[in-house]
Amino acid sequence: MANFIVKNEDRQKREEQILRDFGRNPNGATKEDREKAEYIAAKTMELQKNWRD
Repeated sequence: MANFIVKNEDRQKREEQILRDFGRNPNGATKEDREKAEYIAAKTMELQKNWRD
């Protein structure tokens, strides 16, 4: 059985924007590029959340 993460629309939009910011086409991005964008998006949201505390 395959493991996968169900992403909400907001999270997916952030990852696509990060890919565009780094000059990658979200539709043609490699798995590695998508993983990097996912990591950056998660860390950015974590920092923003902790910044407010």
